[in-house]
Amino acid sequence: MLNRRFADKETMISPETASRLRLKWKFNAGQDISATPAIFDGTVYFPSWDGYIYAVKASNGGLVWKKKLQQLTGLNSTRAVSNIDPNITVSRTTPVIAHNLLIFGMSGPAYVVAVKRSNGELVWLTQLDKHPKAIITMSGTYYNGHFYVGTSSSEVTVSIEQCCIFRGSFVKLNARTGKILWRTYMLPDNFGQRGE
Repeated sequence: MLNRRFADKETMISPETASRLRLKWKFNAGQDISATPAIFDGTVYFPSWDGYIYAVKASNGGLVWKKKLQQLTGLNSTRAVSNIDPNITVSRTTPVIAHNLLIFGMSGPAYVVAVKRSNGELVWLTQLDKHPKAIITMSGTYYNGHFYVGTSSSEVTVSIEQCCIFRGSFVKLNARTGKILWRTYMLPDNFGQRGE
């Protein structure tokens, strides 16, 4: 199982050729793009801080499709990410290619989303944690029909009286259905009590 951002088929770019690289095309997504794009079969997939997930042609940057995450999922932002418009539902994870699916996590609420690679149509949606500040910042990994991803939180954005009850977890889902198969928590249950 690997998730290392290594492009094993890349043979043209090296330290020796880097100085000869030139811009081939550019695409304006409306806001920043902080996730590493996923590239498969001539298409580049990525989320943007404008609240959309995009598919563009690798050859020329032409738009294949785009989906607004709030409309796609029906989920409103939990305002877990503070450096953008608090009303925009976003993802900041690299989409994972799983055969005909594209799977990615949301930056609050903490849902994993699967869409069809061909058109961005929603296939399934699974909530990983109900904590109000739960988010997914980890780019997941697909292996042998399963999707693995961790949960995090943005409790650092709330007052000390509300902070520090989130446990975090690592989850295995069925990639075809989104069903949670198991979950491992990072801390023992604190029964909603603040860590001291």
